[in-house]
Amino acid sequence: MSPHRHPDCSPNSSCQEHKSNGKDERFIQTLLREWAYARSYRTSNQRSRAPPGWLGYYNAQRPHAALAYQPPLAVLRRYW
Repeated sequence: MSPHRHPDCSPNSSCQEHKSNGKDERFIQTLLREWAYARSYRTSNQRSRAPPGWLGYYNAQRPHAALAYQPPLAVLRRYW
């Protein structure tokens, strides 16, 4: 095993470093809280079609504390 690989990662996986995993876990928490459990869906199919709309909101409108309460696209536009 590589000295830099997390012990839970298989040698052929694309495991990320521990810091990145924390960011991923935070995004998943937000996804579950603000999309998956925020409202009731009549069917699983209806729920599975909803993420593109939520992701558009998340990236274009939702304020992010880490970005001075700006959405990610607003921050990117400043640099592009």
